Amino acid sequence: NNTRGGNSYTLFAESGANEYLASVYTELVRSNAAMEYRLGNSDVCGYTEITNIDEVTDTLNLSVYATYPTTDDVMVTYYLDGDLVSESIAYPYEAELDMNDLSAGGHFLKVKTACMETTCELYYKVNVGEGGRITVSEAIPEGVDDIPQDYWGREAAAFGMARGLFNGTSATKFSPLGDVSRAMFVTILARLSGYDPDAYSGSSFDDVKEGEWYSAAVEWASSYGIVKGTGNRAFSPDDPISRQDMCVIMVRYCGIFGIALESPSGDKFNDDAKISDYAKDAVYTARSAGIVTGASGNMFNPKNTASRAEAAAVFMRFMINFVNR
Repeated sequence: NNTRGGNSYTLFAESGANEYLASVYTELVRSNAAMEYRLGNSDVCGYTEITNIDEVTDTLNLSVYATYPTTDDVMVTYYLDGDLVSESIAYPYEAELDMNDLSAGGHFLKVKTACMETTCELYYKVNVGEGGRITVSEAIPEGVDDIPQDYWGREAAAFGMARGLFNGTSATKFSPLGDVSRAMFVTILARLSGYDPDAYSGSSFDDVKEGEWYSAAVEWASSYGIVKGTGNRAFSPDDPISRQDMCVIMVRYCGIFGIALESPSGDKFNDDAKISDYAKDAVYTARSAGIVTGASGNMFNPKNTASRAEAAAVFMRFMINFVNR
C-alpha cells in the first residue's frame, strides 16, 4: 500500500561558483585525494545539504556531483543497509531508493566514490518515521570527534548508530576503544531482534535486578536460551564481554532463530589452545560465517575484551549477511 503519497524527492549535489571549485582543487592537492564529492538537494538557487531532507515521499532519487583533477573514470556506488543499490561511472551518478521497502526506524546509506587509487565514503542515516516521514542525517552525528576518517571501525560505528544499535557515550564521543559489557551486548542483540521490553519481567539471575536498563533484554535472552549466565545464578552484567563469548551468544542466537550458518572450516587460530572448550565450535563457526575475524598473526585473542568498535563490526557483519531489512 502506498502510504507516502506520490512524491519523488530528488537529492542532487552541485558544485558552486568558481571560487568553490578552486578551493576544492586546492584541498584535493593538499590531501592528495583524487576527488571531492557532495550529496544533497539542489535547485536553481544552489546547493542544500542532504541532511535538510524532511519529507513524506515514496522515492529518494540520489545523485552525486564529483569534482576531481583527473580525466580518469569515477565510480559511484550506493549501498543501503549493506545491499548494493546502484553503481555508475556516468554523471550524474544516479540511484533511486524505494522508501516503501523500508521498515520504520533508521537505515544506513553508504555512498562510495572511487577514482584512481583514492576511495571516499559518506555515511548517512535514512530514518523512516511516523506517517512515512523521511529524514536524512549524518550517520555519525556532527560533533563526534573520536572516529577519524581513516579509522578501521568508522563504517561499523556509523552503521550501528544509523540502525539504532549504538548511541554515543556523550555528545562528542563514540568511545570506539571502550569496553562493551555483557549487559550492553545482549541489549544490542535484543534491539536488533525487535523485542518488546514490556513483555519481559522478573529475572533469571540473582545479579540482574528487575527495572535496570538492561534487565528486560537479559531476561529476553535467557528465556530463549541465548545466554546461560556465568554460574551460580549470576549473569555478571557489568563485566566486559570477551571475544569468545560474543561468538557463543551470536551462534546460539542463530541456532535458536533458524539462521543457518556454515560448518566451521579453515585452519585453527595460532592461539587455539587459549579458546575455552565451550566456545571453540562457536568461534570457528562465527569465523566461517564472516561474523568475526581474527587479529594479526592468525590470532583470535579469545579472552580479550571486545571494544565498542569490534562489537559494532560484529553486528554490522551479522545484519548485512543474515538479517533482512
